[in-house]
Amino acid sequence: MAIMCNTIIINNGEVEIETPQEFVDYFHQEPVKDEMYSSVVMHACLCQIDVEESLKQLQLPYEYDGMDYNVKVCDKANTSVASI
Repeated sequence: MAIMCNTIIINNGEVEIETPQEFVDYFHQEPVKDEMYSSVVMHACLCQIDVEESLKQLQLPYEYDGMDYNVKVCDKANTSVASI
């Protein structure tokens, strides 16, 4: 596994999301592009997206520890139902 700048950790490591494409594959929604980037390379790191805003749009609470965004998803089929 490559070292990436940010990772979204789902359910204590059940799933690790490290690229915008993995974000789309898991959440079925495009992430919010970070203002500093003109475009998003889907198989590169998450630094290109605004992870916090992307999770807020999904109405998912999270904890950020400086590297990882830890998200507890109760029901993957309905990602709007989540808690930490």
